[in-house]
Amino acid sequence: MHTSNSLSPDLFETIVIGTGLGSLSYAALAANKGKKVLVFEKAAEPGGCASSYTKNGIRYEAGATTLVG
Repeated sequence: MHTSNSLSPDLFETIVIGTGLGSLSYAALAANKGKKVLVFEKAAEPGGCASSYTKNGIRYEAGATTLVG
């Protein structure tokens, strides 16, 4: 994992925005083919609509709240 605040454009061949299932699948396939991949995610945990969170001791699936607000 690269954690530097200064990234050189020539370090990566593929940049993926988000960590939903499709994004992570693509990033993994590209990396397996030898591409240098950088993945950005704004949330604290990966997964996109397939993730979940806990509020007041109750676990919620993020997909349902993403679709219906």
